[in-house]
Amino acid sequence: MYPIIERDSALRPFERDINLRMDNYYRMHRLLTGGGSLSDFANAHEYYGFHHTDHGWVYREWAPGAQRLGRGRRAHDLYRQRELGAVAARGDAA
Repeated sequence: MYPIIERDSALRPFERDINLRMDNYYRMHRLLTGGGSLSDFANAHEYYGFHHTDHGWVYREWAPGAQRLGRGRRAHDLYRQRELGAVAARGDAA
């Protein structure tokens, strides 16, 4: 039981719905943040995508469930694919 239900007895008839929503919130929070903060998740655009660094270009993607990622391009009507690398357990690929 969540503390809000203990503090407000008028919410008891809605306890099941509140528990479901709170459980879904915490499950999604863990999934999105990997145990980090929501602020870190919200700033993921600064980490993922294409970025130019002092060492060249870096590409990172969040792909949970993927085993590998690739980048494709067309050159002289031939499709070439370059493997970007393995995907880490939490879904990061670089």
